[in-house]
Amino acid sequence: MTSPYTDQGEAATKNSDEVALLDVLLRGFGIKNDAQLAAWLEIDKSLLYAVRAGKRRLGLVPRLRVLDHIGFLKARSILESILPENLAKVLVEFNNQLVAELIKKALRENAEDPNVALLEATKIAFGHRTDAELAKFLEVQHNTIATIRSGKSSLGPKPKLKILAHATRAFEPEALLAAVESSSRFLVLLKEHLKHLDPASSNR
Repeated sequence: MTSPYTDQGEAATKNSDEVALLDVLLRGFGIKNDAQLAAWLEIDKSLLYAVRAGKRRLGLVPRLRVLDHIGFLKARSILESILPENLAKVLVEFNNQLVAELIKKALRENAEDPNVALLEATKIAFGHRTDAELAKFLEVQHNTIATIRSGKSSLGPKPKLKILAHATRAFEPEALLAAVESSSRFLVLLKEHLKHLDPASSNR
């Protein structure tokens, strides 16, 4: 495998941030080694070895799992919240009664496919008339909506985070993704959290 970073200087910088992120997770959460860290993140340990070798980046889902571990949304888990069936329920909860009833009807009519049900619930909740408007709102290709409707795919974590953010107003999706996808920014976020847990950790 080759490194995903084409520029060697940039590769070194980005890889050092990735490795630093893994090391902060190990120290900050009392995890003994990469094998235990992989289990904690619910990923294969070979991914962590590839990250340390500069061949891969830690993906978005493991990073969201870290936010769950630090209680980012306090009362709820991000990864559980963006499951299609749970996210559809959030859309019901955060809309007025008339809209909520329309969403419930759409969920019943599409009960056999939670991903399609989520699309319909999102269209109703945010007032989109067409799939093209929905795709623009979710920042996905129009054919993505079509493949979900055909049962060939599902929404990825980014558009689902956008739905969750707009429904709950608990966070800004762009700010969250910018912080999570940048290892250097994510390190700052983690260190701030760990500092509140253990003041001595700010010196690490």
